[in-house]
Amino acid sequence: MFTMEITRLIERCRQGDADALGELYKAYAQQMRGVCRRYISDEQTVEDVLHDAFVIIFTSFDRLRDVRQAQRACIHTIHY
Repeated sequence: MFTMEITRLIERCRQGDADALGELYKAYAQQMRGVCRRYISDEQTVEDVLHDAFVIIFTSFDRLRDVRQAQRACIHTIHY
């Protein structure tokens, strides 16, 4: 996903757009699942960690000052 696309998507998430949350999940869930699988062999634990990561992302948008900060936090959570 390109930077401008994720910026718009995050802004929509910050505005409470439930569809945008779903789009963000669809865009990054597989990639995040792959990262989790590198460190965790149990599939249920992978799904639990993935779920927890998205809960953190989805509940953080309102605390972030601007879209750039939200984008950095989102990408950081996804990759780490």
